[in-house]
Amino acid sequence: MKNGVSHVILSNGDRFFEYKYKNEEDLEKIAISNKSVLFGENVIYFESKKAITSAAKITKIPDGLFITGNTFSNARADLS
Repeated sequence: MKNGVSHVILSNGDRFFEYKYKNEEDLEKIAISNKSVLFGENVIYFESKKAITSAAKITKIPDGLFITGNTFSNARADLS
């Protein structure tokens, strides 16, 4: 580890360095504010910290849900 950096990703001549956030909330705020850069222009974000149970009876509590795609005519999200 040199200068406190443990990982570097190289992509198209750009260097991306690992950053350790003080808390998860800071990372969430940055991800949400940069959702178009991270997931594309056609993205809808729903903040939801509710339990979601799959058909296999596995329950998870996500920070939020993203719906991506070129068209939303067939997109559907159930947050209940």
